[in-house]
Amino acid sequence: MYISWKNFNCPHCGELWQRRMVSAPVPDLEVRTCKWCHKEFATPDIEWPHMTLGQKIGYCISEAIIAFLIFYVMLAIMVGAIASDHITSFMDYVVAALVEIGIFLLMFTQPIIMKSLAIKRSKARVAAQEAGIDAPPPPPSPHPSSM
Repeated sequence: MYISWKNFNCPHCGELWQRRMVSAPVPDLEVRTCKWCHKEFATPDIEWPHMTLGQKIGYCISEAIIAFLIFYVMLAIMVGAIASDHITSFMDYVVAALVEIGIFLLMFTQPIIMKSLAIKRSKARVAAQEAGIDAPPPPPSPHPSSM
């Protein structure tokens, strides 16, 4: 396992349409229209209902989440080691545990919310497609030269 940036380009004109840290498929549009050449192309993304169980697990437990977990475990060990020198009562243990739980919640709340929202949007798009309703287009991403 490794973490690297992956660039996704339009196969027709070569323009960059997205940059990601994770190479696993994400629940998003499977076919996009390039904003520069206006041609459709297949993306590496897969809508949530179309993903296999392994792809769903790979999305939920991505390389970034594993890196966060490793960092959190190292941080918890450091906080525990520092706190053990100063713990004199049961309340000190409670405070140290609450600090570690707070750090965990701060680190993992945002990724969990973002992934849950992406899954919800993907399910809504597929339900709209199956019902024959046009789903609203995704928000435009900025052109790479304007970053």
